[in-house]
Amino acid sequence: MAFTNLTFAFGSKLTSTQLNQIQGNFLALAEQQDDTPAMDGINHAYVSFFSNAQSQIIAAKNVSSVTFTGDATHSTYTVNFTVTFNSADYCTNFQALSKDGRSASVFNMMNSNKTTTTMDVYARLSNEKDTTGTNPQQMYVMAWESR
Repeated sequence: MAFTNLTFAFGSKLTSTQLNQIQGNFLALAEQQDDTPAMDGINHAYVSFFSNAQSQIIAAKNVSSVTFTGDATHSTYTVNFTVTFNSADYCTNFQALSKDGRSASVFNMMNSNKTTTTMDVYARLSNEKDTTGTNPQQMYVMAWESR
């Protein structure tokens, strides 16, 4: 359903047709359809995956696969998008969960080799006296760009 620019008189009762149009507008915004107003805060793609050398996807939007490309101590993963970004300058955000499921460690997550369709992401420990590579239990990667 396409986005419909709606106006209502203050205090008027909305018909079922108008309510359906409002619902359609919310759906169009959530799906980021071309005719909707720009909503820069909505992610373009995300993926949550088990990252202990598995790369098993838990949930995703516009991500076809995640491939483990690291080794036993360096968690490096390639995220493959099903959409093409306008440039490789899109914004990214990362989160990780430690191996034992508790936040006993602080992770420094970075990305590299960013293209319009793929991105490599890796995690390293960022504790006060330990910055070695590590494989967290689970990772979450999100990417978005301005339309």
